[in-house]
Amino acid sequence: MVTSTTETEELLPAHRWRGIALAGYCGIWIAVLGTHSVPVDKQQIILIVVGALAVTNVGRPTREIARVLFDWLPFAFALLAYDLARGLAHQLDRPVLYTPQIDVEKFIFFGHIPTVVLQTHFYHQDIHWWDVIAAVVYISHFIVPFVIAGMLWRRDWPHWRVFTTRFVAVSFCAVVVFALFPTAPPWAAAKEQHLFVLQLHKNDQHTQSTRGLEAIGLHQASKLVDTNRASANPYAAIPSLHSGFALLVAITLWPRMRRRWSKALVAAYPIVMVLTLVYTGEHYVVDAIIGFGVVTAVVVVERRTRAARWAWWRTMSERHWPRAAAYLAPPVGSAPLVPPTD
Repeated sequence: MVTSTTETEELLPAHRWRGIALAGYCGIWIAVLGTHSVPVDKQQIILIVVGALAVTNVGRPTREIARVLFDWLPFAFALLAYDLARGLAHQLDRPVLYTPQIDVEKFIFFGHIPTVVLQTHFYHQDIHWWDVIAAVVYISHFIVPFVIAGMLWRRDWPHWRVFTTRFVAVSFCAVVVFALFPTAPPWAAAKEQHLFVLQLHKNDQHTQSTRGLEAIGLHQASKLVDTNRASANPYAAIPSLHSGFALLVAITLWPRMRRRWSKALVAAYPIVMVLTLVYTGEHYVVDAIIGFGVVTAVVVVERRTRAARWAWWRTMSERHWPRAAAYLAPPVGSAPLVPPTD
């Protein structure tokens, strides 16, 4: 199909406006980051990404904006469920588990607790380069999955659908466990039950996972993490979503990497995340192992049921809500709507 000169001339202004609008949007957020530091609130990150995707639809049909809002509702529901898990555990009067994970940790590591060992050898009063890396890796959990989702939504909607299905499934599996079996992280076991001593938390009531941000000038980001922690669920250690989502990101990006160094970085991400969480006292190794297990199980089930689920959804859409399905079609410029084979 050949596009006429007139049609091309009509499309160019909208294309230019999208570029200008996106540049302005990015400029505004760069200015905000310069004055208020890096946002680490998941809801805020989602709003930023959704806003950017909405801006890329300037000049396109209004259904594109509706598509953005509709597609990102699952993330909002997943975050809402996470927030409700703490209250549900309280209503169910479930006791917080402190010692079972410690017993498993000691069994695996011959009587040692890796968090205690790492802090004994690497923690110093002064901030070192590994503290900076640990802080950056830790806060990446609040940013990277949603940035990856935004890129997939615009460029490869079928794989975005796969990623979102896995993300939401992992989230709801974790929420069920959080509500039924609230588990304490190492820092809570040390501060609340005095089961062992952690060097990193002797003089602080909470974790100091982001203290390395102070060394690179991100003071406000560190304060925001502490503020968010005050309202977060402190007893949601198993499964570790930090570890699980890091693995999910690696699984998603691995097939897209073409160079060895990029594949090495992707493969290292979940490993470095686990080391960060264990060193800072946010999680035990067993928390991360279970987080990896949940993600692996979800990926396997999602892959095996994908063709049947997509066929069912297509049939139901055509039969019961064809107009809505047509209105909420995949975004313009995305890959064709066929189930990915990987």
